[in-house]
Amino acid sequence: MLVSRHGSAMLTAAARIAGSPIAADDAVQETLVIAWKRLAQLREREHVRGWLIRIATHQALDHLRERRREVPFPRSLESPGEGPEVSAMRRAQLVDLSRAVHALTKTQRDCWILREVEEMRYVDIADRIGLTTGQVRGNIARARLSIKTRMEDWR
Repeated sequence: MLVSRHGSAMLTAAARIAGSPIAADDAVQETLVIAWKRLAQLREREHVRGWLIRIATHQALDHLRERRREVPFPRSLESPGEGPEVSAMRRAQLVDLSRAVHALTKTQRDCWILREVEEMRYVDIADRIGLTTGQVRGNIARARLSIKTRMEDWR
């Protein structure tokens, strides 16, 4: 039931961070094992989606930490007619973005991913993470500034 309802969201969140479909699949599998073991810790059932995405995000980040070398993105992400230089540049940008996101504090990263990747509203992020809306806005602003600074060479 969890997989059919939330598998796609977990996979999307993990894939955007891990940068590899294989690593994302592994992260989701590990997420399901962790979720099963920690199911009793889930306080509010209506927050299961965010809880699973948060676990998947952490698992994908763990895969990034373990994998210190670049993993090429699959060719299927290339646009038709895109040359190897453009493709290589796109992959390099995504790797740098993943590193920039990874360098954020845990709270900044969680807030940024829920806002920018999951497109959640500030109030929903605040409820899910246990912060005030103002704290969420501040964390997202700091995360955006940090990412912008780290990605400056790509502008």
